Amino acid sequence: MENRRILNWSAWSILRKAQVIGAISGLLLSLGIQSFFVGTAPHELFDSFSILWFIVSAVPLAIMRAVGIGTIHTGKFGYSWITFTLVALINSLLFFVAGSVIGWLLKSRNSRRK
Repeated sequence: MENRRILNWSAWSILRKAQVIGAISGLLLSLGIQSFFVGTAPHELFDSFSILWFIVSAVPLAIMRAVGIGTIHTGKFGYSWITFTLVALINSLLFFVAGSVIGWLLKSRNSRRK
């Protein structure tokens, strides 16, 4: 019942591998920094976790504001779990796109060599 071509990692193209690695790394990076941020609260304004949270969340929060979603401020951390989830998903999509670009560049480089 299972499709061996989908489950076999070595049969995937370099583009698909880069997309999967990008999406998973973006999601894990976001969730890891968010868990440390929430787990070690309260924070000073410029401590290391606040700076990491700013680096991870600046672009997704700007995208959310541009789309019109904004941020949902509730709870003791200033953001709700919905905002944390959206930041993680948007980062995953951004890393997916970055993986697509890197995979496409690697694929075109490999095709020129042949």
